[in-house]
Amino acid sequence: MVKLQWSVVSCFMLITFPVFGSATIASSIRKSSTTNVETEIAIALDKAKNEIDYCKKNRGRSFGEVDVSNIGPKGGYEIITDGLIAAKYERYGDFSKAADYYYKDYLTESNPQKYWKSKHNWSNEGGDSTPFPLFMDTLKQNQDYLRMLKVYPEYYAYSYLGRVKGPGGVNVSKEDEEKFIKNEMQYDSELKENYENFMQEWQEAKKLAKTTKPIPLDPAVQNHEWFYSDKQKEVLKALEYYNANKVNFMLEKALKHKDPVISAKAKEYLESLTKGAGDEPKY
Repeated sequence: MVKLQWSVVSCFMLITFPVFGSATIASSIRKSSTTNVETEIAIALDKAKNEIDYCKKNRGRSFGEVDVSNIGPKGGYEIITDGLIAAKYERYGDFSKAADYYYKDYLTESNPQKYWKSKHNWSNEGGDSTPFPLFMDTLKQNQDYLRMLKVYPEYYAYSYLGRVKGPGGVNVSKEDEEKFIKNEMQYDSELKENYENFMQEWQEAKKLAKTTKPIPLDPAVQNHEWFYSDKQKEVLKALEYYNANKVNFMLEKALKHKDPVISAKAKEYLESLTKGAGDEPKY
């Protein structure tokens, strides 16, 4: 019988926490503000979008190579990684895009020099070093169980395979490795609990994928994304939303839009709001 042994890194079950906390910009403002809520949210989302755009433009650069005042919250990172961008999308309120970037972060963590521009010391990038669990956790928060199912086999391999070695450190087959893990579970209660929880969550995701749909974007976030869309129809939807919620500064920004239909509609809404404000009784 071939004698197998654990590699240096053992199997694990990770508990993850959002880099910037669990609250999104919109939910935080709604809890703390009572007046001009939609305007406050739009201002904060605009600032967050600028930070995200700056980070995407400077992806892979260390903070010493960029203007850190444009980055905003750093979440413990020292380099503009996909993980940082993901965390910013999570705070912005777009969990689908956050998941996209956490997955990109996972793909690049094994070979960072292949993907990044900076010559920074990659062993000290800061931030979170477990992007795959964060990717899965973000999908779970968004109730995107169908997407989770597509990557669960890969997540299982990431979490439990490739960690058992044969003599001389050689890799072993998946079947031998799984037999070894199940044998170890007889003596390692923590491994047994983590493994069983992992498999239980996988089965639960299979059930939920049949009946549960991803959570739609918060209306404030959805309309903010539509506002910057290349599609006229979506921009006009956003203008209608900002008009209904009296978010004047977004309408004023739209006055400069290159599409004359959009700029004309923004002007129409602003004139109507101005007239309405003037007609209000004064006390």
